[in-house]
Amino acid sequence: MLDTKAIERENSKEVADEPQRSLEQGHRSRRQGGLMGYLRDLAFGTHFGPFPMIALVGFVTYALVLTTATLALGKRWSKLLRRVPLKVHRRMGILAILLATLHLLMGVSAYV
Repeated sequence: MLDTKAIERENSKEVADEPQRSLEQGHRSRRQGGLMGYLRDLAFGTHFGPFPMIALVGFVTYALVLTTATLALGKRWSKLLRRVPLKVHRRMGILAILLATLHLLMGVSAYV
């Protein structure tokens, strides 16, 4: 007669020892904690529609940079854009830099 409890204990020991063996062999655990693990899970684990979060942050950053540049260059040609204060342009630029930094950190977190 088979002792199922003994077999389950052996299987659980093998499963518990497996991450330790992979670390001893020089492999890093795929799921690391900390900030980079959080950013990796956020970047590639959250989907809104067909794109992961890293792609959406990249699209929004690109659109914000284009809007900021259009705002600055459009003041020459449009009277409506001349009324927009400089601080709006500056805040849009700062937001674009922050989003680009977040996008960069999400991309780097896949390799760290």
